[in-house]
Amino acid sequence: MPVAILIHSGAPHDTKIFTEYKENLRKRRIISKKDTIIFGRRYYKYEKYQIGISKYKIVPLIFPKEKFKLQKLKDKLTYPLRVFKDKKTENQAKKLYKILTKTLIQKIQNWKRYKPIRGKIEDFFKLCKSGLGLKKIHKYTPNSAEKTTILTVLLAGLITTQGYNTKTALQKLSET
Repeated sequence: MPVAILIHSGAPHDTKIFTEYKENLRKRRIISKKDTIIFGRRYYKYEKYQIGISKYKIVPLIFPKEKFKLQKLKDKLTYPLRVFKDKKTENQAKKLYKILTKTLIQKIQNWKRYKPIRGKIEDFFKLCKSGLGLKKIHKYTPNSAEKTTILTVLLAGLITTQGYNTKTALQKLSET
């Protein structure tokens, strides 16, 4: 089920809107500490892992690209300076950071296990684009395009809650 829809003109790259998504989800209390959020390769940047852990206190499971180096990621995942700001909470903040980092490393080492989940997400988007006509939006104003997008995603969400949530069911719906 979709939890957020953010519409941008000009289709910015996903790495540029990473923090906007996180802020939106945090403000609406959809994500909380220690949650694991799965992202596709389009969000891939070493810094995004660090931002997810240090700023949002989540485990950002971003599917790695071919040139991914686990040691490089480990080197970048150091305590942010704000951990040392308050002596009373320093140990607690370090402990949380270690837990999140350890969880992230474990999940990245086994990222292929999460591929079916990412596949379902891609099938959902395929349903929206191909099955429900969201691929080409012929609208004259941003408001009408926004309304069409929101209604299409809502309809796709309703379809999945009615039992069409398996990989084959979503693929069949998107192809008809």
